[in-house]
Amino acid sequence: MPVTLPDLRPQVAEAIKTFWTGRLNAQQAQALTGRVDAGTRGAVTSGKHMDGFLSIALPLVERFAPYAAKHTRGNELRLPGYYRHNKKFDVIVMDGTKLVAVLEFKSMVGSFGNNANNRFEEVLGAAVDFWKAWDKGMLGTGMRPFLGWLMVLEDHEDSRRIVTDRSPHFSIAPDFLRTSYIDRFNRICERMVQEKLYTAAAVISSKKGEADHDGSYKEDTAGTGIQRLFGDFASHLDEYTRNHHQPNLSFVLTNPPYTAARRRRTQ
Repeated sequence: MPVTLPDLRPQVAEAIKTFWTGRLNAQQAQALTGRVDAGTRGAVTSGKHMDGFLSIALPLVERFAPYAAKHTRGNELRLPGYYRHNKKFDVIVMDGTKLVAVLEFKSMVGSFGNNANNRFEEVLGAAVDFWKAWDKGMLGTGMRPFLGWLMVLEDHEDSRRIVTDRSPHFSIAPDFLRTSYIDRFNRICERMVQEKLYTAAAVISSKKGEADHDGSYKEDTAGTGIQRLFGDFASHLDEYTRNHHQPNLSFVLTNPPYTAARRRRTQ
């Protein structure tokens, strides 16, 4: 049965604030040490700017799968692949040796023309590798795990302008014609879910801000919205729990203190 979550917009707004302030803090920290990455890379190499979304995901695990182990740091986030040795994700939920759910959070700020296709290839390749490893038994057995993906994009005139592409030999799919980069991320998420490469995928966009960012963001389609992503995540955890962690009724009904009290003999 699908889980209906309360409105997540206030929590997502806080996550967006953390995203922008985290990027700013990382850049400032690098500037102080004199070690500055090229372009905007210095804003993301600290790995903390997406932690606000962990603050949404982890309470859902605690509520709907309280027995599960939540992995969010270091090498515990690595899973083996079939085509490559392993890949690092952002959240891995385990029930003992059973893989329950996996989440990946990505972002893109600026350089859309250079980075968009790289992101498309990366997200598609990760899914193909993940499910091949699952089919080969490399990720355990049991109920098919949840695989979710979130993309946070800078809402900018360059990410919303119509991009012109040419394909001299064959026609481009009609729903990719006269689209922006934000449109294309929404299209790829819709198709990846339709084709069962991802259980759920979301795209949100936010205008670049500094330390006083108000947390505002946009979602272009409900099907690729963040409420849908975390709602499907919670529903999967709930279904897994119902299938694997129901109480043993025979034990409850036949073992103390649940056994019926013996009647006293009357003289």
